[in-house]
Amino acid sequence: MFGQPTGNSGLSNNERNLRRDLAQVVARNGMFAGQNGPVLIGFTENQIYETSVNGKETAQDNLHLVTQPVNLQLSAGEGETLSVELNNPGLSVIEGNVHHNGLPNGELMFDSTKGTYMLNYELPANFEKQSLRVDSLNLNIRKPTQGVTFAIYNKRVDAYDTIEADSYDQDVQETYVENGVIKIRVTVTDSKQNGPIFVPRVAVEGVTKP
Repeated sequence: MFGQPTGNSGLSNNERNLRRDLAQVVARNGMFAGQNGPVLIGFTENQIYETSVNGKETAQDNLHLVTQPVNLQLSAGEGETLSVELNNPGLSVIEGNVHHNGLPNGELMFDSTKGTYMLNYELPANFEKQSLRVDSLNLNIRKPTQGVTFAIYNKRVDAYDTIEADSYDQDVQETYVENGVIKIRVTVTDSKQNGPIFVPRVAVEGVTKP
């Protein structure tokens, strides 16, 4: 998502909650799972389909969600500063078993046995086409479940660095971005860990090449 949603300033708390809940239902059903780029989300209270019961018109209280993938067209010959949250990582198993994977449904969590798992945070395809150079990387990690550790792949040394900071701004592109992907390894050492494993939220900022 880019920036903050607009058009909600005149809504009541109930209306905002309805829109949020509708978007979450759509995400849980995997509508955005195949998208590697920005998606516009809009709402309308207008009637989209006519409905009737026994041939009679019905009283309707409509709220529809409409989505549209978009391509970013940046100005030719100019570098642009862009930022994006990467909140839809892919999950793979190196060792162990996954009981539940909520990531394809927009839930930033999974449940597993002890083992080793890989999270792949992929930059949007549009950014790759514009040769985005990542200059800063921010990680938002909830208090880890007991027995769970995270490490980020360092391509310079071909090894994983234990995550000890929540932001990086030195040689990020050369160190942590490989073929448009940031890799985070999850190690679960406690087979009795309680609750799901919440994955890090990753945000990057960089400049496109003119």
